[in-house]
Amino acid sequence: MLCTIEFQDYVVFNLTTQKFVVLPKLADVSNSYFRLRYYLIYDPKKSPYYKVVVVSFAYDDLGTSLFDVYSSESGSWKSTVASTPRIPDPWLGHGTVWNGAILWMSCRPGPAVWLLEA
Repeated sequence: MLCTIEFQDYVVFNLTTQKFVVLPKLADVSNSYFRLRYYLIYDPKKSPYYKVVVVSFAYDDLGTSLFDVYSSESGSWKSTVASTPRIPDPWLGHGTVWNGAILWMSCRPGPAVWLLEA
C-alpha cells in the first residue's frame, strides 16, 4: 500500500509483513508543475522490486508532464519530462497501472496511456 502526506513524504506499507519503508525525500517540483497522482507498481511474479510513480502536470497548456519514478532496487528517484496528452479534467480522472503502463481514464472523451520503463 502506498501512502503520501501532502505529496511530499511517501511511505510504502507491506500489509503481509506489517513493515513499512519511508522513501527518500522527493525534490520540490518547479512552479510550472503541480503534483496530482501517485502509483505503486509491483508485480511479484516479475520482480521482487517495486516502483513508485508520481505524476505532475504542467500549469501551461503545452501538454507536458513530469514523471518522478522511485525504484526500490536502486533506492533513488529519477525524473523525466514527457510530452503527454492533455487531460481535460485531471482532478476527476482515475488511473491504474496495467501491463507496464499508466492508464488514465476520465469522464470526458479521450483516455490517456503512458508507457513506463519496465
